[in-house]
Amino acid sequence: MSEIPLAPSEEYRAPSSSGSRTKLIAIVVIAVVVVGGLIAVVFMNSGPVYDTRQITVWTNTDVVPDTV
Repeated sequence: MSEIPLAPSEEYRAPSSSGSRTKLIAIVVIAVVVVGGLIAVVFMNSGPVYDTRQITVWTNTDVVPDTV
């Protein structure tokens, strides 16, 4: 929670000292958002696949003792 108030103070100091810092912060934020979005999409797509695989594994383990 302490990071939230620190972020604006750094942004206010950055323009007075150097504008390159704000550009770096903006690039990092954009990169984090893009990477986070890609990871979210991958997890959303792979989630159901892993669920179905687990279901098939459970059904296979359940079927084997029944047949034996």
